[in-house]
Amino acid sequence: AQSMLVRVGAHQQVQERRIFTGADVDSALLPQERELWWNLLLDSGIPFIRVLTTAEDKADYEFQFSHLSIQESFLAFKLTTGNEDDHQELMRGGEGDRVIDRVRTMINRPFFVNTFYIGSCHLAQTLCRLGLFTSEDGHPFPLHLTHVGGQSFRNLFPEDAGVPGVGAVRIS
Repeated sequence: AQSMLVRVGAHQQVQERRIFTGADVDSALLPQERELWWNLLLDSGIPFIRVLTTAEDKADYEFQFSHLSIQESFLAFKLTTGNEDDHQELMRGGEGDRVIDRVRTMINRPFFVNTFYIGSCHLAQTLCRLGLFTSEDGHPFPLHLTHVGGQSFRNLFPEDAGVPGVGAVRIS
């Protein structure tokens, strides 16, 4: 059940959804997890999940996590512990072909500031490994950050972290 919650939370966070539907849940879960989700929901409820709207059609149910930070932490966890296939599956349908391209966009959006704060140094290590500061051909990649992106960046990389490539970051 834990992997099911992580998958749903991470997926909704990437899609920038605070409220999500039964259809959103089904698209995030593996087939065997879908059955578990609906059985738990109908039997006793699902920890951390609020049911906002019930409906005859499961696709029309509406949910939210009891606190947004739970959803945010599931994305940070999935990014730091997942393998490349997990990352690609999580980021499907986003901007750019590579996970790191999507993260470079997310870092400038207010919806993700707390995700980067929660993930902090563990997430920073993963993002460096994925190529946050390098282009596909291995050259330095200039990271351009908005004010919001700068806040997320400082959450990931404290000034004393000594991370190679940080010099290529410009905060506007």
